[in-house]
Amino acid sequence: FFWTGTMQQLFDMYNAMANEIEADPALAPNIHLGCCGFTFNFLLNAFATQFMAAAEQADTRMDFIGYHPYSIGTPSGYDPGRTVIAAALRDLYRPNAELVNTEWGLLGGVDREQWADLDYGLAKVRSMIGMLDEGVEIATQAVLTDIFDDTSSTCCPGVVQLWPQVAIKNSTRPLIAMNMVRTATHRVGASSTDSAVVAGWTPGMDTLWVVATADTGIAPVQVQLSIADLPWASARIERFELTETTIDVWNGPTLVEDDVQTDVWGDTLVHTVDQGSGRLIIWRVTEDQGMSVASSGTPGAFALFPQPAEDLVQVDLGMHGKGTLMLKDAAGRTARTWAITGQSMLLDLSEVPAGAYLLSWNGPVRKITTRLLKH
Repeated sequence: FFWTGTMQQLFDMYNAMANEIEADPALAPNIHLGCCGFTFNFLLNAFATQFMAAAEQADTRMDFIGYHPYSIGTPSGYDPGRTVIAAALRDLYRPNAELVNTEWGLLGGVDREQWADLDYGLAKVRSMIGMLDEGVEIATQAVLTDIFDDTSSTCCPGVVQLWPQVAIKNSTRPLIAMNMVRTATHRVGASSTDSAVVAGWTPGMDTLWVVATADTGIAPVQVQLSIADLPWASARIERFELTETTIDVWNGPTLVEDDVQTDVWGDTLVHTVDQGSGRLIIWRVTEDQGMSVASSGTPGAFALFPQPAEDLVQVDLGMHGKGTLMLKDAAGRTARTWAITGQSMLLDLSEVPAGAYLLSWNGPVRKITTRLLKH
């Protein structure tokens, strides 16, 4: 519903509810509380600004800020500028609150077929990657099913169409396909000049997932994937594609490439338009089980000997005892560095949090990376 009262009335209602929840020790830790579906449509965003200021002054609990970044003039129905506004208000008044996109995806002046088109779904994936860049925690679908059967901006944002029969839309299938990467919770740095891209490790760093969208505006073009610092001597790279031809809601994207590489970490394909639409590309990168850093016998490979009781790891570099060791977390942030001047040394990890890490040795001739887990 749309709020028709004043800012103060809305805040009084929310504040009373928050205080009641906070006063209940059984309820308070088990509920996620936030407000209010701001649209940022009013002059200087005075309503939202005054509400957030009141929440700060009263120290009202607010776990998340909900807002509606609608834009009927973009391919996905999403306005990133409204996310910037929400983030600014959050940082100013409630810096610990999450950003939650509680409604988005409206289009203007399109018909039912355009609402259901694969390209609309690809545009939404691109916008979701942008939301990740801005720190948005959750983005909800506006509605589950279509409401009307016309060309209004509110007719058809649902994931399921009702006319001429009930069916999952092609525009929904890129979102379903993204379930493939749902376990890649540790995001790593990724960039692209032509498309949206996101990459992440699974918690144990045993699988790296990379997702990219290729739209009709840039086709045909060569899409090239390059990956650095994998913790294995040999990797298996599988490429899945979701196109108008391969679309299948039950089986997800189609496996189109399965390759084992030992020297060059990457993949190359030529993206063309398929029935007027772009495509979703997903790469899964895993260790080739026939070879690993520890067992490959590769010249220059180092060995690790953990001493968990003391939070120490002994590194043995054999005859190659020079260079730099660098420890990075799953997000690619450098946790520690060590200068190596001998054939072996002890690494003190007592101040390093538990988790999965990449340990890289930059030697005089080559670079080797392996995986390190601290429990």
